[in-house]
Amino acid sequence: MSEGHAFCSPSDWEGWSNCPGKPALEEFEPDSQSEAAAEGTRRHELAARLLLKLPVDEPIPAEVTAYVAAVSERMEVYRQAGAREVHMAVEQKLPLEAITGERDATGTADCVIIAVFADYTDMDVIDAKFGYRPVETYGNGQLRIYGLAAMVKHQLLHTFRQVNLCIFQPQVSGELQVWPQTADELYAFAPTVRTAAELSLSLRESVEALSHLKAGDKQCTFCKVKYRCPEFGKFVTRTVFGDFVDEREPVLTPEPIEPEGLDGGPELAELLSLRLSRVTMIEKWCLAVRAAVEAKLVAGEPIPGYKLVMGREGPREWSDAQAAENLLLADHQNPDKVYHPRELKSPPQIESAVGKKAPVWKALQNHIKRSEGKPSVAPADDPRPPFVPKTAEDFDSYDGVDIA
Repeated sequence: MSEGHAFCSPSDWEGWSNCPGKPALEEFEPDSQSEAAAEGTRRHELAARLLLKLPVDEPIPAEVTAYVAAVSERMEVYRQAGAREVHMAVEQKLPLEAITGERDATGTADCVIIAVFADYTDMDVIDAKFGYRPVETYGNGQLRIYGLAAMVKHQLLHTFRQVNLCIFQPQVSGELQVWPQTADELYAFAPTVRTAAELSLSLRESVEALSHLKAGDKQCTFCKVKYRCPEFGKFVTRTVFGDFVDEREPVLTPEPIEPEGLDGGPELAELLSLRLSRVTMIEKWCLAVRAAVEAKLVAGEPIPGYKLVMGREGPREWSDAQAAENLLLADHQNPDKVYHPRELKSPPQIESAVGKKAPVWKALQNHIKRSEGKPSVAPADDPRPPFVPKTAEDFDSYDGVDIA
């Protein structure tokens, strides 16, 4: 499910319901999509095409096939149960304004199934999750908001007895997870959503958002601005240095101050358990800060005390494996030295097998390539020369237009 236009998006319900100022801080943060997210989007698009019986000219991942089969099976279950009509909507745009109060806000449901029986109508709102992280169906706020939106969308034609909130996670379980909700149960949840959304919307483009931030696992894990969030910074400081440190001081003691009496035993074990439970969040914050610094340095923005330097070169590879193989065979090298077991060994393995001083090794140098190292952040006094990002002027052409 996705939101093309929503400040208070259902997918981030855990974010803005627990941290009202989060959407305001994230609104102008540049979007960046990871490879995993891009792959998830591609699989959703493939699934939609298959459900709509449109042609697909690329290999279909097994997870997508499983999802399409689960949706088809669900529709068949309704038919076998006596439904007079079974309708399916794929990637259906749903209105959110009546639920959150945000003008013209919309979201897109992966799949909606409406089963019309003689005396009642049931509806499924299905969310496909192609990642490895398990997502709980029961109590899922995002699904409940989409369930409400789907009822708003179809309420003129149907009165629903039951709305089934469903998640299909092929990497986690091969079964469709179903959480049945009556219309009254969903409507009872609506005021909670409206109250939380109204508070977040009132903080939009307001400095008051800074006073409505609250750190926690649910809201911080996928936050785009945790690298600069003041509340998350305080959370990390308290976790690492304890509650006895004055956070207003510019210099913090490097040693955590332990409460008196915790010199071992169950008390210490409990303290260590608590701290370890927060390590993942602290690591994510550190990675977010480093990624933000790297992005600014690559863009040419200075960060005091830091610069970009070139990392280690990639491993040696054959630029022309066939030419290297021909040279080795022409040199009458033992095949056991050349192949591993049916493919040409890597340059380091060949170097070890034939020796650096062998004439053929010198001839092979013309067939070895290495990928460049990647820029990484280092202290300003690092002995390596600073990395200078390339600009359009460094190339002979740009976007196909000659600039010479």
